[in-house]
Amino acid sequence: MKNNRDQKGVALIGWIIIIIVLVLLLSYFGINLRGIVESDTGQSNFGYLQTVILGLWNSYLATPLSYFWNSAIEPLWGLFLQSLDNLKNGLN
Repeated sequence: MKNNRDQKGVALIGWIIIIIVLVLLLSYFGINLRGIVESDTGQSNFGYLQTVILGLWNSYLATPLSYFWNSAIEPLWGLFLQSLDNLKNGLN
């Protein structure tokens, strides 16, 4: 179990390093991320992405994921919270 957690930590650190290197490379080449995001084209592209993602969510993903959440995750979460309360109160 600990080995798996260690691997996930190493992967997370790797991703952080990759992101830092990418930002440094963009800076080296004079690319301004804030300028891109705040530009009219950037805003238009983000608006388009938002429309596409919301369309996918509403058309395809909302119903099955809501069903999965309500039938599997929510009951398990309730059991988890109940177990925590039992531990807190000294019950096994």
